[in-house]
Amino acid sequence: MNNEKSLTIILVTEYILFNNKIENERFSYIWKDKAFENKDSAFAELTEYVNSTLDKGAEQLTKEEHDEITKYFNTTPILIQKGSYLKSFKIGHTAYVYTVRTISLRVNQ
Repeated sequence: MNNEKSLTIILVTEYILFNNKIENERFSYIWKDKAFENKDSAFAELTEYVNSTLDKGAEQLTKEEHDEITKYFNTTPILIQKGSYLKSFKIGHTAYVYTVRTISLRVNQ
């Protein structure tokens, strides 16, 4: 018997920015190498992480930096939004952008 299960993953893409322009893009990877049972638990954990990182000195992306990054997506990205800012930040010249995806798995029993 095949059963389907949905899980939520958070993808991180890193961009190197200079003067609001992307100099280099790194491939996306799964944040923390883990899947979440539902979006709410994913949002809660990511929000805590982003807030903690901002408290430690990371900066929010400017509108210009965000606009530059969204040019590189083939479609409008599903950016995680909760509160007054996007779930993204930068440390030095590296921007970290988080997107959420729901995946379906087939479980054979």
